[in-house]
Amino acid sequence: MKDMMKKISAIMSKAGISREEILRLLKFAVIGVSNTLVDYLVFFLLNNILLTGYGVNQAISYTCGMLNSFVLNRRWTFSDFRRNRKLPEQFLLFMAINGISLAVTVGAMAMLAYTLGMNVYIAKALVILIAQAINFLGYRLWVFGKPNNA
Repeated sequence: MKDMMKKISAIMSKAGISREEILRLLKFAVIGVSNTLVDYLVFFLLNNILLTGYGVNQAISYTCGMLNSFVLNRRWTFSDFRRNRKLPEQFLLFMAINGISLAVTVGAMAMLAYTLGMNVYIAKALVILIAQAINFLGYRLWVFGKPNNA
């Protein structure tokens, strides 16, 4: 395992990606898993408590996952970033990035599944990767500003 980590570290160094940035990506991935768990748990609870329907429950549970993402990414993944923007502005930018991500992934999903005839689950996996790339870069470059050491 240590050898593998050394190799990955060497490859990342050659690509100009710092150890801090690798750690930031790992934190982002962990938070992504927690967002999914929050979304699923809230959806499950709402479906068993409220009789509002799947659409409403999905909107509420997705929003809870997105709020979880904002709070945890702000406090943990990008905690070393300057706070050049006030919280409400950061949140609006965060929502804008998520809106862009949603629009791009809906289009990509339609293109992959309908136009190219790709298996919907393979297309979904690719779309998740696209969304994560857009979100990470958007948060990193736009929402949370620059690292304190930059």
